[in-house]
Amino acid sequence: MLPSCVNSDEPTDVVYLPDMTDADLKKILHEIGHKIVATIQESSKPTAQPVTPSDPWGTWQKKLAVIGGVIAIIAAVGTGLNFIVKSAITTALVQPGIDSAKQQTQLDGIRKDVDRLLDKVAKNTLLSPESLASKDARAEVQKAAEWAKDRKLSIDPKIFTMLPMELAPFVAQNDQQAWEATLALAAYHSVFNENPYERQSVVPLGSSGVSIYSAPPPPHENKTVMSASRVSVDKSIGALLEPIDTDLNPTNKEANAFIILSGGAILLDGLRGRNVVFTGVHVVYDGGPLVLKDVVFVNCTFTIYNSLSGQKLIAESFTSTKLSLTAS
Repeated sequence: MLPSCVNSDEPTDVVYLPDMTDADLKKILHEIGHKIVATIQESSKPTAQPVTPSDPWGTWQKKLAVIGGVIAIIAAVGTGLNFIVKSAITTALVQPGIDSAKQQTQLDGIRKDVDRLLDKVAKNTLLSPESLASKDARAEVQKAAEWAKDRKLSIDPKIFTMLPMELAPFVAQNDQQAWEATLALAAYHSVFNENPYERQSVVPLGSSGVSIYSAPPPPHENKTVMSASRVSVDKSIGALLEPIDTDLNPTNKEANAFIILSGGAILLDGLRGRNVVFTGVHVVYDGGPLVLKDVVFVNCTFTIYNSLSGQKLIAESFTSTKLSLTAS
């Protein structure tokens, strides 16, 4: 049985435990529903007869039509993520006659409840997916991985070996859904990578002693913010990020030990990079020439063309924290 109170700061919040049963899930769904009913009754003009706590889930739509949409959304937790849209909770509840200011606390509580349920669904989907021969199942894996990444959910790392392997035959057949699921898993995997230079001092790009580096963004996207190590090393082993066959620092004998790119986006095609950490970067790669050595992706997202080079890049990202590859 679930404890009635786990979080002392929010004594009415519904919480889940890792070993929750289907009965526990159903109980939580009922409790969320009662919160929605209470929200409507406390902050709106009367729209229907009062609903008592003993009323079953299936009768709420008939008694309070205003929450019909959100009932269907939350009920879909049991079957998958593709019907879950958090913003729809607000849409369903904020109706004429409702004081949204009064209901904000209740809405926030409901969102937290749904978030926790989706955490559970996402982890179950990734750990025990339905047969990936189904396109819908592949779509569920993508959505689950995207949710888990955003929430930074801890999970058994075996999924980063198992799921890409199961998706690989469909990727080889140029199945776009399988490829999108694989990219979502790679992005989720990058959440667990660590910046190996986290404790070392850096300075902004353009500071004295910092070499020149190139990080072009894709069209209509923002540049990354670059910083570099205060420590300089021999140029042959130092940081590098520039067009292939181009030396942006021809007179330098030294280079920064490493560079860090944060936020924004980068187009990798045509670049060579060494000792680079991408943190929270949208990484775009269309399959062109690329040379990487000791590159780390931390909490990144990927838009990569399904080519042999793209597949190689993503495969390497699952097996190595510091990624190295050459693609032509």
